[in-house]
Amino acid sequence: MSSSKSERQAFETLKATPHNTPQAQAQSSGLVYAQMCHQRTYARHKKVKELLLSGRIGQVTRASLINTESFRTRFYHRSGSWRSSWTGEGGGLLINQGHHLLDFWLWLFGAPDTVYADIPFGKYNDFCVDDEATLMMDYPGRMTGTFILSTGEGSSTERLEIVGTKGRILLDGDTLTLTAFDCDSRDYASTAQVTSRQELRETVQQFVFSKDEHAYEIMLQNFAAAIRGQAPLIAPRADGVRTLELINAAYLSAWEERKVSLPISDEVYLRQLHTHEESERVMKRHE
Repeated sequence: MSSSKSERQAFETLKATPHNTPQAQAQSSGLVYAQMCHQRTYARHKKVKELLLSGRIGQVTRASLINTESFRTRFYHRSGSWRSSWTGEGGGLLINQGHHLLDFWLWLFGAPDTVYADIPFGKYNDFCVDDEATLMMDYPGRMTGTFILSTGEGSSTERLEIVGTKGRILLDGDTLTLTAFDCDSRDYASTAQVTSRQELRETVQQFVFSKDEHAYEIMLQNFAAAIRGQAPLIAPRADGVRTLELINAAYLSAWEERKVSLPISDEVYLRQLHTHEESERVMKRHE
């Protein structure tokens, strides 16, 4: 990483900015306000974004993400009093590991209209927050999304599948497979004189990426450049607020066992959060 004075100053500013400072306050004071969502810099993720913007797979009809890469032990969860708690962290894996992946998701697809979350709180651990979550999302145009995250599985999976009317993007670990049809599958389905895919032609391309080892360096250099007015932010803080809104909606959905529409009521969410914070305090007093 470069040791230039401006980048050191950028790093100190990034550290000093409180996580919950209102976006409007930062804007009114002229501050550059970013979030450390570094997965946007991954080459494989940028390729997915590029393919979506190019229209190569047509209209997206379904997306599915499964990630169990961040396996966490009891030792990890107890390594800080604030970890894995409503009172200390404001949640579990969604607010911690999930924030990065949901930022990536929203960067690709934008915010859903509704979300239904199935969260078995404390499935793998003796705490009140989440260590596994399944989110089911509805989008305009009847696109559906499924987001599955776990920190309790010994095996590691990193898989993203995006299905469109003209093809599919499959990102499995560091390997991206692009399947492109010779026509729109909707047109084919309505005009083909066969029973299935017999005449649907496709081409397949595969891209293999190396590990991204300098993501934090790229983010800090970008932050410094933004302060100097030389580059737009890779991940503006406003996007982080949007991710937090989706996480809160998922928690509310799980607590109330219902599908919720975005945006949610802050008052309703906070009332539920305070209830779960108090339940957690009671449990800890009896440990």
